[in-house]
Amino acid sequence: MQYFSHDGFELAYLDRPPASGQGDPVLMIHGFASSHYVNWVSPGWFKTLNDAGYRAIALDNRGHGSSTKSYQEADYTPAKMAADAAALLDHLGIEHAHVMGYSMGARVS
Repeated sequence: MQYFSHDGFELAYLDRPPASGQGDPVLMIHGFASSHYVNWVSPGWFKTLNDAGYRAIALDNRGHGSSTKSYQEADYTPAKMAADAAALLDHLGIEHAHVMGYSMGARVS
């Protein structure tokens, strides 16, 4: 697990290169009350994407998983979570990526 800072939060993420080559990045955004592990690692999406030649990336949204939490309702808008996802791509030096979202993650996407 790695971390980066954005908008006052320490956001956890996982970034795995493809099994071979340098495939396109795929950013995965999990659903409400979940984490990158529950929605993307455990069901096998990371392995499937890596085996297919993609760079698999997922973060724990603010307030979820291993990322820091806030008790301010205004911190949890889809726009702020989308900004976190974009900041992760910037942090990793990625200009373009495919994006997958599940449940709340689809809305954030």
